[in-house]
Amino acid sequence: MYWVNIQRYFFDTPEDITAQKKITFELGAKYHIEDRFESVGGCAVNVACGLQRLNIQSSCYTVLGNDADGEWIENELKKEKVETNLIKKENCLSGLSAIVIDKNSGERIIFSNQEANERLNVTIACLIPVVIGEIF
Repeated sequence: MYWVNIQRYFFDTPEDITAQKKITFELGAKYHIEDRFESVGGCAVNVACGLQRLNIQSSCYTVLGNDADGEWIENELKKEKVETNLIKKENCLSGLSAIVIDKNSGERIIFSNQEANERLNVTIACLIPVVIGEIF
């Protein structure tokens, strides 16, 4: 997940009641980025890392792509001491979000690819070994 702080042009959208405001960028332009932050994230990863920081053993059941981002995510989980044995690798792009934040208002726009997440299939059969392992 990449967090970027930039300031661009915001417009009210009274004709589009489903949009709060819209933001524009000039096509082909390059914008200076004042700050950038990279972190793993998403519900499963956040919970697993949080539990591990509380010294509660945790695993993350997810799908990652066979790409550099997937490798980076898995390494970040290992740094947090989260078990990675339940991670499934697929031939796809790992989930990634680029979050653009307006530094004045704190409003954000999220660009994301959820291809790997869409391949996650949770069934009782895939969770039984985890539950039995905890009981015995």
